[in-house]
Amino acid sequence: MRETTCLRNGAFALCCMLLWVPIASGQQTSATGTPAGNLAAAGSTAQTTSTGTPQPYQQAQPYICSFYYADRNTFYRTGVFQTAANLRNLHDAWWNYLTKTYHVSGAAVAHCDQAQADLAGQQYTLTLLDQRAQAAKAVMVVADWKYTPDQAGSTAQAAPAARAAASTPQGVPTTVDQIPEPFRPAALAEVSTSKGYCLNNVLISGLIDCDCFSRIVLSYRIAHAKEYRGTLPGSEPDARTGWLPLTTLLLGPLNCSECISDERISNWAAARELKGLIGDWADADKKFLTTCVAKSFLASFRATPSLGLAPALFNEAGSSCRKQLGH
Repeated sequence: MRETTCLRNGAFALCCMLLWVPIASGQQTSATGTPAGNLAAAGSTAQTTSTGTPQPYQQAQPYICSFYYADRNTFYRTGVFQTAANLRNLHDAWWNYLTKTYHVSGAAVAHCDQAQADLAGQQYTLTLLDQRAQAAKAVMVVADWKYTPDQAGSTAQAAPAARAAASTPQGVPTTVDQIPEPFRPAALAEVSTSKGYCLNNVLISGLIDCDCFSRIVLSYRIAHAKEYRGTLPGSEPDARTGWLPLTTLLLGPLNCSECISDERISNWAAARELKGLIGDWADADKKFLTTCVAKSFLASFRATPSLGLAPALFNEAGSSCRKQLGH
């Protein structure tokens, strides 16, 4: 790790959790815990005063900011960005963004680390962060954030309009404020995680657009905001809170009709049917089956737009079309 300072809102021990990632090996640390050596790439000119206060770099350096929120078992990180800001301004801006956007609070530690200069090293660090979050079974949220000089001021100094705009992430409807605490932050974090879930699921990403999937998940959360009560549960369904995990939504409650594209669905069904044809089939039969299954599945999926039922609907379409061929 290069120049690193932790913003303390609770026990320092949180800095040493599983998700803490050393960005460069071999760093020495003084008895006070302040990094005592700069093993960064040549050209880094960071200085530290006798009081341990980091001074601004003379030129922009690459950074990655991260944050683990134990109360939600959620890990937040940025991508790599360049800045010449001093670390205190950098941490303050990162923490302000987190509190405004994801409504974090309490005993948590946010920090920013100087990244390695080469792209391969930067990508390795990002991958390691993601892998460690996965190993800890934590939710990973990749924040579209980087430091700009105008963020150095405190939250209290921000204009009212700017504070209002920052309370809801870009692209997220303001109606998300209808969701009560502590469910609202979970819904905001799910904007990113639901898209990631879609991208890593061959069935869902094949049937619908993943950005659309993310939107309808959030829309569902907002539509059912009045049902949420008590404390946010774990991953299992809990009738006492009204909050259903994403995997449960896929089994039926989530209506994906908004994301249906006739062309996309038909192409997906035809390709899947063709891939599943085993043995010698006449070209005419192949054409009939792929066309028939695509048309039948599209009609069924539009009538019952549930991702959880999609495999069964596809199998029914295939069975019906084969019967028409005498198979």
